[in-house]
Amino acid sequence: MGASPETSSKRTKISASGTYSSSSNPETPSSYEYNTTSPIERPKGQKEAKRKGKANATEPSSKAVHDTISKKVTTMEKLAQLKEEENILKKEEMEFKAMEFIMSDTSK
Repeated sequence: MGASPETSSKRTKISASGTYSSSSNPETPSSYEYNTTSPIERPKGQKEAKRKGKANATEPSSKAVHDTISKKVTTMEKLAQLKEEENILKKEEMEFKAMEFIMSDTSK
């Protein structure tokens, strides 16, 4: 492996004393060095986001629950009334067909 030290070296010397740089671009400050007045803010994690979402969710008020139940009760009462009317009409139709059958002429 007779490669010369100049071509195989991954680090570059940055001073006359022979010290090496710690990265390939030493002039770029890190985010902490760039803004030293505030700490580094990382994005919030999945668990924290879920907790925050659950905290913002509000339970329905008792008035809203009461209104919903009242609407359901009213709808069920209307449905029961319509079913009762439907049953009365079916009964009348059956009676009419029975009378029609009795009155029909069977002498033919």
